[in-house]
Amino acid sequence: MGGRLLLSLVLFSFAPPAFGKIFSFDNESLAAVLEGSFGTSHLGQDPFASNIGSGASLSESFNYMGSGKIGFALTPGDRLSFVFALEVLRPLSISTANGLNSSGTPLYQLSSEMIALNPMAAVEYSYSRAGNVRYFAGLGVGMGQVTITNQFDMTSTGESALGVTSYTEKLKGTAINGYMSLGVEAHFVDRISVIVQGGHRIFKVHELKHGSAVTTVAEGSVSEGDTVYNRDGTKRTIDLTGSFVGFGFRIYIP
Repeated sequence: MGGRLLLSLVLFSFAPPAFGKIFSFDNESLAAVLEGSFGTSHLGQDPFASNIGSGASLSESFNYMGSGKIGFALTPGDRLSFVFALEVLRPLSISTANGLNSSGTPLYQLSSEMIALNPMAAVEYSYSRAGNVRYFAGLGVGMGQVTITNQFDMTSTGESALGVTSYTEKLKGTAINGYMSLGVEAHFVDRISVIVQGGHRIFKVHELKHGSAVTTVAEGSVSEGDTVYNRDGTKRTIDLTGSFVGFGFRIYIP
């Protein structure tokens, strides 16, 4: 028994070590994509400014926007990658902001939120490689479907001054959008890489439609599907354009 055990230990000592497959971008062609970003936007008060009321003041605005992205990436060669994903963009919501008249008396409380569902595709060109680190330039395009909800909870003073009761305004719009970015992707652990990129997004919605019948400060009574106008008769537009910094992971599939 002791001799067999000694022989087994000797054979195990001289056996070649077992190594797992070494990660290399050259050997990978398909990856799941999980990314997020945070950045600025040009929205300001455009989603609701037309309805704040003549002589009223409201200080809050949309200044920053976050996003999340889930999808997959194909890398057929050593330079190009193609990304297909569903991106969700969402500015930081405005909650219970007070609209005041010139005397500082509250006219209403405003809550406003926006979300954009953005199916998108992008191409990334790796202009430099150093081991399992690649540096790339990206160009993406999407078709964003934007939904805005503005809720005005009127006070009695607001009802008298603005001529409307409390209401919720739901707006919808669609727009082609795109971005440019520079980034770096590096092997993290096992078959997972980490990716960091910064860029600029262009995303302008030139027309919005009412999602339901409602009576508003700017337009009075409107029906579902009507084009949304400002108080001065111009179409209401919004601009989600801005710069961003993104971070995420790519999980390569064997």
